[in-house]
Amino acid sequence: MEITLDSRKVKENSIFFCTSLDKNEAEKYINDAILKGAAKIYTRFDIKGKNVFVVDDFETKLRDELREFYPNKPKFQMAITGTNGKTSTAYFVWQILRKMGKNCVYIGTIGVFSGQKELDDEFFTRFNGNNLTTPDLISIHEILHIASTKMHCDYAIFEASSHGISQGRIDFLDICTAGFTNFTQDHLDYHKNMDEYWACKEKLFTKYLKNNGVIIANIDDGKTGTIVEKIAQENSEKTVITYGKNGDLQPLDVRLENGMQKITFAYKTQKYYINSWILGDFQVYNLLCASGFMLSLGFKISDFISILGEIMPPPGRLERVKKADKYYDIYIDYAHTPDALEKALVELRKITTGRLICIFGCGGDRDNAKRAIMGKTSVSIANFTIITDDNPRTEDAAKIRAEIISGIRELKAEKMARLKDFPIKRVMLFALQNENVVGNFMEIDGRKNAIEYGVLMMQEGDVLLIAGKGHENYQIIGTKKEYFSDFDEVASILS
Repeated sequence: MEITLDSRKVKENSIFFCTSLDKNEAEKYINDAILKGAAKIYTRFDIKGKNVFVVDDFETKLRDELREFYPNKPKFQMAITGTNGKTSTAYFVWQILRKMGKNCVYIGTIGVFSGQKELDDEFFTRFNGNNLTTPDLISIHEILHIASTKMHCDYAIFEASSHGISQGRIDFLDICTAGFTNFTQDHLDYHKNMDEYWACKEKLFTKYLKNNGVIIANIDDGKTGTIVEKIAQENSEKTVITYGKNGDLQPLDVRLENGMQKITFAYKTQKYYINSWILGDFQVYNLLCASGFMLSLGFKISDFISILGEIMPPPGRLERVKKADKYYDIYIDYAHTPDALEKALVELRKITTGRLICIFGCGGDRDNAKRAIMGKTSVSIANFTIITDDNPRTEDAAKIRAEIISGIRELKAEKMARLKDFPIKRVMLFALQNENVVGNFMEIDGRKNAIEYGVLMMQEGDVLLIAGKGHENYQIIGTKKEYFSDFDEVASILS
């Protein structure tokens, strides 16, 4: 017997909760579940049928069934949200706890894993194929139950996406710590506007976090004040640990020496020092956020400071390409928002002695408002930009590329307008009338072709960023999902 919210997954003797808020739609799903032999079917509507039960308090019934099916959970359940940085922060927390000898399960964009091979094989087989940052409600409860039961796991860290929050995928969990990394534009295809997007993110702290829980918040992001203000209005016992320039955890100095970042930060006036292989100021912030999580669990900085220097970035997060024990100046990153792309390019600019080259595209059937912005961002920082495809899905790939390029042309027009009243700059104006101004760029149909072009055009001192897909090993064209890996494509070219 198993529990499900999806009529397509109903098997004989399953318990099916029909969550639909439309009666006609609910009848369709319920009839499907009856034909498949469901043992119990719960609905909000007065619908007749074999083993169909109408419940007035639907959410309470669902909660009770979940607790009966999956009674065991890790004692410390932690969630992280934000537009960017969720995966890195959660992955850092997981690594720190594991290196301290604690059992912890990670749930997020790059999969589900515990560090124990047998259990991770089970997780991979059952849960790593949905490509969701936050798994569905049933799955997340089952994962936590398995981790607690089979590995006596006391800790769980998971990414709470805005989709996951709005769809109730983290309902009925006992979240003791909730982290907030930053808030920038993304997912406006789903949330329609930034206010709706923020209202969804905010629920993690106002609705889901336990009354005596701890908030870890980036004080340098303007939305942190909103969170703190809301918590004060709640009159709850929630506490806040901040990180940032004026936070409880403060980055004081970050220097790049011999490929390593030498980081100095402070906590309660005490200075601490880390030598880290993790690249990027934004990753320093993610390390501080992870440190805030550890403090919320009752650990002291001295308990894990030595471990921070051993932490590695998650797969596909500004990850340097390595082949046959040789590193290349090619970096693969998941950046798929304007803010994330800018941060990745800014960091790579610091280590580039030649040209900085960027390859990226934008996903289809997703927020199209960010496409032009990302085009502007790339040509403003990189020396050469190759516009190509990401996961076009059911959209016309050429149309997506054109929308990215529209931002580049807009930037070019703005620069021309600023120069036209200055005759002494006629040479510059002449240059601007050519396509190869405002950061050279070109459009290449097909991600494979774009990667090949970008790798082969590299010269000594150049750095290449391939952005948008990171760890992903697939590409969605139309409704077909095919194997595709940026890492594999680069390796093939270097062979």
